[in-house]
Amino acid sequence: MPRSRRLLVLLVALVLVIAACGDDDDDGGAEDSTATTAQADTTEATEATEATEAPTTTAAFDEAAATAEISENLQYFIDTTIDDDEGKLALVQESDLVADLYLQGRGENVGIVAKVDPATVDVTFNEDHTAADVTYGIVIGDPPPPDAQPLAQANTFVLVDGTWMLSLASFCDLMDQGGTPCSEEIVDQSLELLP
Repeated sequence: MPRSRRLLVLLVALVLVIAACGDDDDDGGAEDSTATTAQADTTEATEATEATEAPTTTAAFDEAAATAEISENLQYFIDTTIDDDEGKLALVQESDLVADLYLQGRGENVGIVAKVDPATVDVTFNEDHTAADVTYGIVIGDPPPPDAQPLAQANTFVLVDGTWMLSLASFCDLMDQGGTPCSEEIVDQSLELLP
């Protein structure tokens, strides 16, 4: 092979080697570029998702509305002139455990008129607004004697699935006062349910 031809072949080989190396660099660069682009896309997608999934704040606690609901539910439950056992039991925490006891107590106290004096209702919520201590007075008689003072009571209401209910422990307290106490097992369970 003549020398000029060998030089040409060597030059072509050298160009091919350089081109091949350049292709490797370009592919590597492309891979780096693709990796960088993919990483940037992932970062943007993550930031967009985080922005979309930003913690939602719950609606501000409406103390006035909660107090009104508790007062209304309390008055409804205590008022012996309202004949709605199902509706009243719906206002008691874990009422399925004490439905029979409630009906028994109601039957034993027929003719007694008792109502909550709305002016005496005072509600104090716990820190996370899942329970409330409620003090109030019960007026006995229809009409009550002129000099009668409301009988002081204290119960706990708990928030269950968006409804303020008389706690099972407070239900048992009221039933005990009416002469139809809850079983020890239910009393123990009621105390475990308190927040």
